Amino acid sequence: MPEPHYRPWGTVTPEFWAAPEPGAAPPPPGLTRDMLHARLVKIAEIAQAGRLPYAAALAARIDRDATV
Repeated sequence: MPEPHYRPWGTVTPEFWAAPEPGAAPPPPGLTRDMLHARLVKIAEIAQAGRLPYAAALAARIDRDATV
């Protein structure tokens, strides 16, 4: 018995596939490029020290802040 083929639920427009130029998207409000860089460096330092749960929590906080 062949597996069924599933199709997308909606119509995808060309704008959906168009990727912005690198750096074209403005940073989220309240999160500057320098702040993001500093936080990522801190996460890398914490992860290299072996404190992975804490590094993961900080990364989740960056994700939350960037997607609000």
